[in-house]
Amino acid sequence: MKVMHVIAGLGTGGAETQLVNLVTSACPDGPESIVVNLLAIGSGPNTRRLKDAGIEVHHLGLSGIGNLIGTRNRLTRLIRSSKPDIVQSWMYYGDFLSYSAIRKGGLLGRVQHFWNIRCSDMDLQRYSRRLRWVVKFCAAHSGKLSGIVVNSLAGQEVHRRAGFRPRAWHLIDNGIDTDHFSPGDKHMARRAVGFPQDRPIAIHIARLDPMKDHDTLIQVAAEAPQWLFVAVGAGTEKLNGPPNLVGQGRRDDVDRLAQAADVVLSTSAFGEGFSNALAEGMACGLLPISTDVGDSARLIDTAGWVVPPQSPDHIVDALNEIVTFDVAEHARRSAVARDRIVTEFGIDRMVDRYNSLYRQAVAS
Repeated sequence: MKVMHVIAGLGTGGAETQLVNLVTSACPDGPESIVVNLLAIGSGPNTRRLKDAGIEVHHLGLSGIGNLIGTRNRLTRLIRSSKPDIVQSWMYYGDFLSYSAIRKGGLLGRVQHFWNIRCSDMDLQRYSRRLRWVVKFCAAHSGKLSGIVVNSLAGQEVHRRAGFRPRAWHLIDNGIDTDHFSPGDKHMARRAVGFPQDRPIAIHIARLDPMKDHDTLIQVAAEAPQWLFVAVGAGTEKLNGPPNLVGQGRRDDVDRLAQAADVVLSTSAFGEGFSNALAEGMACGLLPISTDVGDSARLIDTAGWVVPPQSPDHIVDALNEIVTFDVAEHARRSAVARDRIVTEFGIDRMVDRYNSLYRQAVAS
């Protein structure tokens, strides 16, 4: 069995990391994987992981609307020559271009095609007209797919209401590498990354994007001066917040930064499906605080705090509660948070569910 994965970029975002986790995970009876990056050759940890694992990767060089048709035609030729049993595309642009390439090549019905939707209630008015058009196109053509994979129940319901009508929905939760993201010696980790030893630290892992609502993070930092807030993600180095908010920009050592913190914080206002950042922080034993967006409440369950979006006061209340915990209580809650991810959201479970879906699709 051969599966071609198509995605718009191989950066360090949640979807990109999940794709790489999936295709690089050892599985003797798993499919042969091909990864197609619609953009130009990139760098970074995900690109290196694919190369180190010996995964076949193609970069199509999409740079904008000017070479969209050419990119689609290259993808059509690649699908024809590679002859995958399944095309698994990721996120709106990957879904749109994959479907267009398959249709252009006369391959509808001849290759199994699954979309992968990773978000929930995106406020599309905050984004480009082009993206809004792509989403409408996808909704209109969704009935011609083999199925749609979602990583959140919230994402499935939002897209169902938006007119997406696949033959089947498939919920497959994100898979977290709980060996890589695991608790460490907090004092050593803080020395390694230059954080103070005598302050509680909350880490916020998200690129600078409207959906991530860094404005709420800035307000929380202003109202909780005893805490140090570490913002990690592309663009966060430009944040203009109080002195106790430190923007780190994009980092490749998120696991080490998380090991140095006490709390993992998500302030997303909309659009979140399954938060990798939240789950990775919990796997490191951090106490989670999240807005009730996407499936964050299902992810956290009873292991932390879930608050309404855009409610900095509720987040500050949770932080104030946490600083009252003694060492034993903090350790107990830390263990609960990690155990939640280890038992319910490990990589092996995700890989098994994708492989089962693909085997059933080919058999049918």
